Amino acid sequence: MSLLDLVFALLPPSVILTHLYFAPYTKVEESFSLQAIHDLTRHGIPASADALARDFDHALFPGAVPRSFLGPLALTHLSAPLSALGLNAHINEQLLVRATLGLLVSAALVFFAHRVRRVHGTAVARVYTLLQLSQFHLPYYASRTLPNTFALLLSIVAHGCFIGRGRAMTATGFALLTAAAVVFRAELALLLAVQLAVLVFTRRTGLWRALVACATGGVAALALTLRVDSHFWQAAPAGFATPLLTRYTGLIWPEMSAFVFNAVHGGASAWGTAPWHHYFTAALPKLLLNPISLVTIPLGVVAHRRAAAEYLLPALWFVAAYSLLPHKEWRFVVYVVPQLTLLSALGGVRLARHPLGATALAASIAASATIAAGMLAISSLNYPGGAALNALHSHLPVPACANVVHMDVPVCMTGASRFLQERPLWPTATGVPQLALFDKTENATTLLDPMFWEPMEWVLTATPERVIGKYDVVQAVPGLKRVRLYKPGETVRVGVISPAREAAAAAGLRAEAAEEAEQAREAGEAEHGWWEKFRLDGLGLRALLRGWWVGVEMEEMVWILRRVDGQGGCGGTTGQGHGGA
Repeated sequence: MSLLDLVFALLPPSVILTHLYFAPYTKVEESFSLQAIHDLTRHGIPASADALARDFDHALFPGAVPRSFLGPLALTHLSAPLSALGLNAHINEQLLVRATLGLLVSAALVFFAHRVRRVHGTAVARVYTLLQLSQFHLPYYASRTLPNTFALLLSIVAHGCFIGRGRAMTATGFALLTAAAVVFRAELALLLAVQLAVLVFTRRTGLWRALVACATGGVAALALTLRVDSHFWQAAPAGFATPLLTRYTGLIWPEMSAFVFNAVHGGASAWGTAPWHHYFTAALPKLLLNPISLVTIPLGVVAHRRAAAEYLLPALWFVAAYSLLPHKEWRFVVYVVPQLTLLSALGGVRLARHPLGATALAASIAASATIAAGMLAISSLNYPGGAALNALHSHLPVPACANVVHMDVPVCMTGASRFLQERPLWPTATGVPQLALFDKTENATTLLDPMFWEPMEWVLTATPERVIGKYDVVQAVPGLKRVRLYKPGETVRVGVISPAREAAAAAGLRAEAAEEAEQAREAGEAEHGWWEKFRLDGLGLRALLRGWWVGVEMEEMVWILRRVDGQGGCGGTTGQGHGGA
């Protein structure tokens, strides 16, 4: 392997870990797997339903549908060596777990590029790598503990196996794709079906051989998920039962339950619907991001007709068929991005044979990477709950009795996690108070009872006006309000908008600390740091755009409150309710 090949092999983990570093918090969609990994790390595999109910987050907050524990269980064991090396003394285990997942996806991308190199040559593999990593969504979500990410990991490896010829590799690809569909995301069954049809039609494999491979992967994955997940979901709500299977065998197949809820009963439509063409006109262009793909993908199809049949047709059929479902999200079709990016790379290498084409390709990759960096910077501002919980550790004293902390639903949905409840992102040598108890009550009637608030020493809330009692505002944590287009001559506001301050004042909350912070911020507004300067004009980039600019507006979204009447903190107990984390 040459030095340049080594550099390209190191690019995927470098880019993915960079995304993790700048956006370390998580949202509610990722919470099931992340909380499950925390509970497995702390308590191991529970021996009884009582242990599950006592120690595991999903027993209290099961969510809308069950999800498999196989991904969290595997990631728990794979990330354990990093903690054993002592890294958890300096880095929150949430980062170590996510880094492990990111490295796994990186390895899958390196394997995919290796298969591309063997079949299509080094130039195509390198262009593929640059195109793939200059996108935003795949590197950003590669370390996020979504079921889609676990499925994407197996899908990338499977489609790497489909590149080139080789019966064993093709069979392995079918087995992996089937396993991913059975355990993590049922929509992959549709991609599996069209992939099988195309490879059989093009005589890349025989039908019987392909079916045997699918059956092997499917049966093994089904046996694992039934054995493991039936144990972890033994105390599941009645609605989580798998139709017929649970009734006659007592077993639970989480992904089948989720499929029935979302696709058969239409439960997913409660989260919104989109027109049939959404994936083609909005989602895929956003996922591919690189503007030159509009040219290079058609060029790749023309220049490599057989490859186009094997890479493009399954992707198009899958997306077209999945467009029939009314609820649409980009992560449901992200599995086709590597294949489409490969087609773009094939066309890009052909385009680069001409000097003007090479310049256009390089410029497009640079532009795409710049846009992705901007999207990363903006997206990192969208986790005020996680930032607030991380900041809380710097305010907590080390008392002789417990600090009871209430977190409301918006806080839990925007970054709060069990890992962060224990330690900040970057623990200090002095350690973290271990006596803090966290409450996630969301019952509206309970929250209106003044007695509920008496043990609450600390509150993390997006609605301070609803808090009952006398509290001091220790810190106001900003989050992303909106992204807007500024015309030439318009001034970009980099200060934090504080509408909640008026609501807090109306509710009688003290805000001396927050007001002092606001005054200090205003006093230093003339001395902006690099981030503020970038938000103002992109460090001079706005001038090149003739005054046009995309600005980010920040708003105080989460408040850290501390009781000031001396009645909280000791002897409190944690409440129950679905906090979203």
